[in-house]
Amino acid sequence: CLDAPLFVEVMFRFVLCVPLVALLGPRWTILISGLAFALLHVLNGNPAPTNCIAGFILAWAYLRSGTLLIPIILHALGNLALLALSFYPVFFAK
Repeated sequence: CLDAPLFVEVMFRFVLCVPLVALLGPRWTILISGLAFALLHVLNGNPAPTNCIAGFILAWAYLRSGTLLIPIILHALGNLALLALSFYPVFFAK
């Protein structure tokens, strides 16, 4: 829940967003970064429309806050929530 968000957020927000925002502005940066984030998840076998939405939100959070800490925390919390939901049938199955 922490390793992947740390690596992915550094790559997508710092390596991708910083040059893109200088070249294209925040709106295009959020769009491109979100789509790339979703594509990475598709390529890694986790295709879900929520990945695209999360990518948009995480890019916006980075640009708005100016720090990697916020998207890293949001990403980790999202992964933790999905992990918790994956255990739901185990604990609540009848």
